[in-house]
Amino acid sequence: MSLRGIKQGKACYLIIALVVLLPVAGFSQVIVSDFTVLDWFKAVKLSWKVTAPEGSDGMFQIYRSATEEGPYALVQEIRLGDKQFFDVITKSYVFYDKKLEVGRSYYYKLTVRGADVVFGPLRGLASGAPPGT
Repeated sequence: MSLRGIKQGKACYLIIALVVLLPVAGFSQVIVSDFTVLDWFKAVKLSWKVTAPEGSDGMFQIYRSATEEGPYALVQEIRLGDKQFFDVITKSYVFYDKKLEVGRSYYYKLTVRGADVVFGPLRGLASGAPPGT
């Protein structure tokens, strides 16, 4: 085998390794913290903070159940970087679950799609009174 053939072979292996390893390495750097569930007026407010390198990709999944034990159903998926769900003042993601029965408690879990980490369950109440009353 010529020197040229060896160099091409190494380059080929390097490209395969990058294609396989880059998504895994980038995904593992998404860090979720401060997941909270708050009672809200005719809704439940969920919020969490994220630390991730520029250009990272990920999908948050919110699950809800009427009981702590479940079963849990997916109610919303939110892509990392989605400005519709990002509060620039608190620098956190926020989701209001409004399709609820007022006065009833619900339980929530938050995951990052493809990761084995689950935050929750945390309880929230769709209150019949505005916040602060």
